[in-house]
Amino acid sequence: MKSQSGALAALVLVLATLAFGASAAAGANSGITATTNVPTTTLPADVVPNLGTYTDLGPVASDQVMNVVVPLQHDEQAIADYEASLNDPSSANYEQWLTPAQFQARFDAPAASIAAVRNFVTRDGLELYNTQGLGDLTLASGTAAQVERTFGVAIHNFQNTDGTHFYANVNAPLVPAGIGVVGVLGLQNLVQMKNPKAQPGPGNPEPQGQCVPGVNACTGLLGPTDLWSVYQQPSTDLGNGQSIGIIGEGQTADVVSALREFEKTRNLPVVPVQVYWTDPGPKTDDSGRIEWELDTQASTGMAPDVSQLRLYFGSDLSVGGLATSLQTWASDPNGPNQVNASIGICEDNPALDGLLGPAQTASSFALAQAATEGRAFFAATGDTGAGCAIGATAVNGVTYGPVESGAYPASDPNATGVGGTVLYTNGAATNPQRVDEHAWDHGGGTASHFIAQPAYQNGITALKANVCVSQPDGQPYPAETLCRGTADVSALSGDATVIVDGVGGLEADGYDMTDYDPSTSTYADHFAEGGTSLSSPLWAGMWARVNAAHANAQHKASPLGNANAVLYHVSATTPNAFFDVTEGANPLPATPGWDFPTGLGTPNLVNIIKAADNGNTKALSKAMPTGSDPTPIQAAGPSYGCPATFNDPNGDASSLPDSAPQLDILHGDVALSNDGSDVRAALTVANFTPTLPTGWTSADWIMYWTQPDDGTAPPATYTHDYYAVAATLDATGAVTYTDGTIGFDDSGDYQYTPVNTVTGSFVTGPNGRIEVDAPLADVGLASGTQMGTVGGATDEGDPATGLIVDTAAGGGSWTLGTTSCLG
Repeated sequence: MKSQSGALAALVLVLATLAFGASAAAGANSGITATTNVPTTTLPADVVPNLGTYTDLGPVASDQVMNVVVPLQHDEQAIADYEASLNDPSSANYEQWLTPAQFQARFDAPAASIAAVRNFVTRDGLELYNTQGLGDLTLASGTAAQVERTFGVAIHNFQNTDGTHFYANVNAPLVPAGIGVVGVLGLQNLVQMKNPKAQPGPGNPEPQGQCVPGVNACTGLLGPTDLWSVYQQPSTDLGNGQSIGIIGEGQTADVVSALREFEKTRNLPVVPVQVYWTDPGPKTDDSGRIEWELDTQASTGMAPDVSQLRLYFGSDLSVGGLATSLQTWASDPNGPNQVNASIGICEDNPALDGLLGPAQTASSFALAQAATEGRAFFAATGDTGAGCAIGATAVNGVTYGPVESGAYPASDPNATGVGGTVLYTNGAATNPQRVDEHAWDHGGGTASHFIAQPAYQNGITALKANVCVSQPDGQPYPAETLCRGTADVSALSGDATVIVDGVGGLEADGYDMTDYDPSTSTYADHFAEGGTSLSSPLWAGMWARVNAAHANAQHKASPLGNANAVLYHVSATTPNAFFDVTEGANPLPATPGWDFPTGLGTPNLVNIIKAADNGNTKALSKAMPTGSDPTPIQAAGPSYGCPATFNDPNGDASSLPDSAPQLDILHGDVALSNDGSDVRAALTVANFTPTLPTGWTSADWIMYWTQPDDGTAPPATYTHDYYAVAATLDATGAVTYTDGTIGFDDSGDYQYTPVNTVTGSFVTGPNGRIEVDAPLADVGLASGTQMGTVGGATDEGDPATGLIVDTAAGGGSWTLGTTSCLG
């Protein structure tokens, strides 16, 4: 008799005489119902309100590719308390920033909850992405049909009253119960982040502005070096040793091309750019090109000596995409200490829809994680004036009613919301100086009604009457809880509307940037762009200088953390750290001290740096950025389990791989059923259809594991060191599920002997699953039993041919009852 290890090798390599007795069964599982008995609950708030008022265009295409994101709840108060200690100079935790791994170990949801979500999400064929890089946030991708089966929803296309189209689930999704699932992002795309930049055509240089007659105040395009002098940025600190991140979407090749031309024509260093693709969708959209060009050129223009620019880009501007990109940054051990997002969406009004709530919860968690790691996040407050709503309709097309509120993520407590200004200089050709600034009338900045006031805003006069309406999830706050306000700070936005003595207009007052037009392969240079989409990345770049100075003063790579914790303290202790903007309105007025459109004001950066490091302004050693652009990072995936018992993702079915994807093994899982009564085994294959290859009379899917000899006599001369479960499909479409033993003789011939008829199911489509449940009483196992190596195979069920299609096996023993991806 062969040894057990030899038997396993022979089984995997030969298995040629395995035969399954096919018999009639009571109908195949349709694949519409769940394959596991996971306790579930519905999420009624995860449905677009008043969906019946839109025109229903019918179901989405079943093969439409969709991304879904499932966030879990966390102990937000514990995180906030710990973050406060990191920013408290009297605390032993002061500036003892966590690594992503340390944060996740301390504050992520329980491992069992994460496993339950990922089991639930993948049970109908959806694929997981970036499981290592997203902490406890689950990102999955697949077809609309798989999404509908997984969450028990129907997804339809709709037409809005303005003629635009969107898709949405028509009923509430099912999710695992009792583990803190916040929501399911991606079931609808009505609510989208706003990217305000429009595409310009290739053109001639725009007008350069002029000076107000009789007044030493001039408008005009302002480039990087102009703003260095305007905002008093130290010449000895250009961001050395820091990196900057940008949140965005779509293609990046044109964005990088424009940056290279910008650097060349402005005589700036070439900053290496690394793209981090945060989801599996296509990155071909070019509609946001101007936005991302502005972000990259403004941020590195303020800190041209940073070592790297990292772009966290997804495939769209969905709220799930924002959560995924933010979490990817927060979980990136090499993530920059300052990141910008020039995108936003109206804060949720939970009394009216609640659709943003889960995304806001997930994004807020990511930003809190980043803050405990010492990282700062800058976000534009928006280009629609005070409040997100104009009339009764928000910029993202969702109706909110009479209560206006701020833009998210700028209103998050761990975001520095940046407002916009109209800037006038003395007109000098070199080293121009600031003469005056007005609040831009379209710049964002207002009171939040749903996000509680953070400690750094305590005592601000303009916020003393701003009592919260409710928490973001609609639950009440304690009585008289005050809410947050934005902006926190401001910077040049340019001006499209405010005209002083006939001088103004965005084309004459904004950032001097470069665009690369792929349709003509030409550069359009020296045109103005602006908005708070400019103000925010300017601050991200300037903060890189602040962090560079701090690291230099501390003699270690230590950042300052959440910028607001520093900026509000500096403003209170250092009167000349900010230029106080007291003119203009959005229509909320700019006033002395903190105000809604401009926050604390615009920066006198050298004084901010001095105040942040107790007067230390040591010069930094000159360290120019070097090297070519690193290879892009792609979020890891797909994966199928958490973890699977074994994987075989190579598409290596040894026979008929093109015509029989239903027999190409991807991975296998083994676990106890929820009630502990059955061994549950499942094979996932490339694309399961309950059909047979041409000429076949039956096909088999089998999983096996080593089994101690129970002392019973095997048939004939065979021994049975393996127990197995099997599913057999015959030519009539009938399926039989059995369990039994695998025997072999010294010549290497094998025989599967069915012993019992058991239960099972299958799910059709890509990543289809064949599952068999065998009672523990049949297989003689108990929880805690070490099963030994688990393997699987698919074959033609005719014993006369015994054609093996695919085999796979694990790499060692596995204990029944430990964590698996089966529920």
